[in-house]
Amino acid sequence: DEDLQELQQQALGTSQETTSAIQSCLRVAEDMRHEATQTIVQLHEQGQQIRRTHESALVLEQELNKGEKLLASLGGIFSRPWRPKRGQELSGPLDFHHVHAAAHPDRKEFFEGNGVAPKSSSSPPQQASTFQSHVQRILGKDERAKQDEALSSLSSVLDQLKEMSSTMGDELGRQNESLGRLHGDVSELEFRVKNANQREHQLL
Repeated sequence: DEDLQELQQQALGTSQETTSAIQSCLRVAEDMRHEATQTIVQLHEQGQQIRRTHESALVLEQELNKGEKLLASLGGIFSRPWRPKRGQELSGPLDFHHVHAAAHPDRKEFFEGNGVAPKSSSSPPQQASTFQSHVQRILGKDERAKQDEALSSLSSVLDQLKEMSSTMGDELGRQNESLGRLHGDVSELEFRVKNANQREHQLL
């Protein structure tokens, strides 16, 4: 009897340690989800800033068009005809999509379909020994329910982290493409401004 009680206590202690370890993993995963949420929001704001910068470049092009027309009309008959040099048409900013629902994990629609139903605890076989049945009773339904609930929550959070990781990758891909377009347009504007300055010096 004493050996049996000792084994029962060891089994119960091991089960409690397992529950505690799962809950610790869940807390770590939830912290990671919080950090990922903040990162996605910052990436979205960064993308919007890139877009605003590109739109400013388009406004600059409109003003540059006016300046080039004015420079082309100056000089009179004693000046050579001048046409502004242009390389390529500006591509304009890339359309950014709204931040993915993964940036707001508290939204109901994001959780739908991502949760994992708790696994039903299997009952001991009918042929189980008296000792095994007794251990199951010692561990109790509460401890097993805690483990099932924590594992279900952990699985759901990990699914969300996977989705958020994909969202961050997509956003970074769009921003890289947008930065490439912005670089090309800025280089074109720089080329045209340089030619306009040369024309201005010739007139002076």
